[in-house]
Amino acid sequence: HYPLRRQRQMCIRDRSPICPSVGKFEKEVLDIINLVFDEFSFDVFITVNMISERQITNICGLVFNKDNLEEVERASKCHKKVIKKLIENGYYSYRLGIEDMDSFISKDDLFWKSVLKIKESLDPNHILSEGRYCLKK
Repeated sequence: HYPLRRQRQMCIRDRSPICPSVGKFEKEVLDIINLVFDEFSFDVFITVNMISERQITNICGLVFNKDNLEEVERASKCHKKVIKKLIENGYYSYRLGIEDMDSFISKDDLFWKSVLKIKESLDPNHILSEGRYCLKK
């Protein structure tokens, strides 16, 4: 175990792509994650969960030292690239942080334009779930 002082320096950012419960799709997800993490020299920590007989979610932690600026920058690039590569291959996360909304939401997509209209009518002051799963005004 790391001493307590060392534990405070560690930071975890996760991404959680979903895929069908079929071996070839799960392998593709794991291959993408492993390739990108390898490129940025990070270890892969994945928990695979069967959320139904049809879906798997891969909770993938990116562990880095938040006090090491080079590592923080590398982790940020790794995080963005793995999300981009997964989305390019049709694998979306079931949850994202506010900082990742731009990689998920498209301002040109009719669906997200509709979501914004609904949100504005229900929450004109933008106080509910600010910055999450909706276009920015």
